[in-house]
Amino acid sequence: MQGTSHALQPALHVLGQPPGVLEMSRHGTPMFSPSAALYTDPLAQGPAVATASDDSSCVVNLFDVSITYWGQIDTAAYAPPADCPWPWASVALELEGRTQGVQYDRYGALWLSGVEILRTTTPEPLGYDEPPISWNVDRKLTQYSPLFRSAADAKLIIPNTVDSTYTGPLNITARLRFVSATAESSSASSASTAADAVVSVLSPFADEWGGEFAFDVLSATADANVSGVVNFPSRLAVRALLDVYATPHSCEEFFYANLAEEVREMANLTNYCGGGTYREVEVYVDERFAGSALPFPTIYTGGIVPDLWKPITGPHSFNIPPLVFDLAPFLGLLNDGHNHTIAVKVVNNCEYGVWFIDPVLRTWYDHVDGRPVTGRVTQLSRAPPSVSEEVSTLPLSSYEISMRAVSNYTIVGEMGREDPNGTIVDVLVHTVAASLHATNQNGWIDPALGWSTTYGEMVGEVTRSTRAARSGILVQWATSEYAYPYNISSLYLLPNGENYSYQGVVGLGLRRTEAWDFDAARAYPAPQALSWSLAMNSSADYFVRNSSVVGRASASKASFKSSDGCFTQQLTAADRLLVDSTFVDGCLDAPARISLCEHFDECVAARAGVNVEATTLEAASTNGPRDLGNLEAANANGPRAAQLTRTSRQPTAASYDVHGHMQPAGLLLLRRPGWPMRRKTR
Repeated sequence: MQGTSHALQPALHVLGQPPGVLEMSRHGTPMFSPSAALYTDPLAQGPAVATASDDSSCVVNLFDVSITYWGQIDTAAYAPPADCPWPWASVALELEGRTQGVQYDRYGALWLSGVEILRTTTPEPLGYDEPPISWNVDRKLTQYSPLFRSAADAKLIIPNTVDSTYTGPLNITARLRFVSATAESSSASSASTAADAVVSVLSPFADEWGGEFAFDVLSATADANVSGVVNFPSRLAVRALLDVYATPHSCEEFFYANLAEEVREMANLTNYCGGGTYREVEVYVDERFAGSALPFPTIYTGGIVPDLWKPITGPHSFNIPPLVFDLAPFLGLLNDGHNHTIAVKVVNNCEYGVWFIDPVLRTWYDHVDGRPVTGRVTQLSRAPPSVSEEVSTLPLSSYEISMRAVSNYTIVGEMGREDPNGTIVDVLVHTVAASLHATNQNGWIDPALGWSTTYGEMVGEVTRSTRAARSGILVQWATSEYAYPYNISSLYLLPNGENYSYQGVVGLGLRRTEAWDFDAARAYPAPQALSWSLAMNSSADYFVRNSSVVGRASASKASFKSSDGCFTQQLTAADRLLVDSTFVDGCLDAPARISLCEHFDECVAARAGVNVEATTLEAASTNGPRDLGNLEAANANGPRAAQLTRTSRQPTAASYDVHGHMQPAGLLLLRRPGWPMRRKTR
């Protein structure tokens, strides 16, 4: 992952290298790749974010920048669109990127008024002397509407390094598109679901941090957490959701393949990533447990073997959705007018790993009633996650590690109103309960050889309900069920420093079902149930002879299915080229699609022939079409021929990063350039 190479598991962690150059072989020999003759620009699976036509929307341009160095922070002045006044039926972020040459996949984020509105990673370009690639990231932000009502600064950070070896600047444009809500607007109901206030818990650009780099503010290492203070001075909050943007990096990037601590010690592999394979993101309010969730195993576009993700990028790698936590049981406490601390940590975060965590709080207020909200947490049942690991020792210094984990909790809180006499009336009982399960099987065949396989599944079920305390009547409820299956194997063969091969096979999936019945004034729009699934299967081979790549092959298939969201899609690619694309879209603007895009963050940038018809995109396009028309046009505006050249450039020394910082002694880590050594511990 951009700036965070982790050659700690021989198979999974050595392979993530940018095209055009492999930083070092194990014997210090530089490796370089040949050109590719044909390719398709990177694309993501899923339905398209609905794009309004020019005459019905307003665009506010934010960024048009070239990112070339690690500490670069780009700032833009934002002002609300005068021609599209609030309230808005739709707010969408549209980001476009372009790069060329040799570069890692880089992580990044975009903030407005200190609130994160996008967590992203970039695709890797094709290599030296190759044509540029371009990509698009769209995200619906209607639920963040309060952010856009006032002028504010926008910040964009994608830490990058450009030098004689890593030659690819990241050219990024970003804009916001607004559609005002009207009585005639079919999407007007979207405006009513937006929060009344959206604030950052950490405020990473606040003066209190003394100008510290934002991603250092967001970093959580080992047992440390990130935390910030919130306050509800009006005492009128009736709903609160916490969006937690959380991505793993360094030794945590492939956490589901990390070694069990028992194996690290038994086999004297203490220089490999540890902590086992179970991770759980936990939230605390004033040091009291407030919820947890299992993170989706996102693989960035340099992971395992980079050609696995060309051109179809890994699920959620362009737009990494936040984990959403319902803080309803704590509303009585949070409404007392005092400061409260919200903290987030990751269970089993290993010593050399880091998670970038940025919590965003969305709140809804009842100004009509006007009586202060009060209450208390009445039940908090939480046992630490139960994780069992079974280690089997096999011949050839090999191991098989089985992991099972279970985590459950129930949180109940009362929320009522204070009448003029100080009596608590209209008491509601909010309950949030969850059951989390995870299984994992890791196999290592001789770590020195470099073969490994890992497969498993993360499963969660969360129920939320609100009842009237006196009558017991069910006022509202919601359930969420999700499953993240994965199956990853990789082989790294190194006969000598000049001849070796990489092989990787990856299967990733997501199955999710949501159902709800909320009060109409604060509800998700109809329907009352929504389910969807996505899957991606990809394989790639990479062969090097005499320090030059002499062969590479890749194939991938991706699908997205949602009968409730009336969208199905099948994509097939081979050798960096999209070769087949079919989709059926029956309801681009239907309530189910609005929920899928706005509430559950599963929609992606529109791409003609991939998730929208060409005519639809042409009518909506502002900066020239993202129109690929057909598969020939989809291949990055036509098949591109490139010279088949082999280049020889000396990479930087593997024992230092781009800033000249030496790697920690004894840590087996092929560092990606630009990774900051300093880590903040709280």
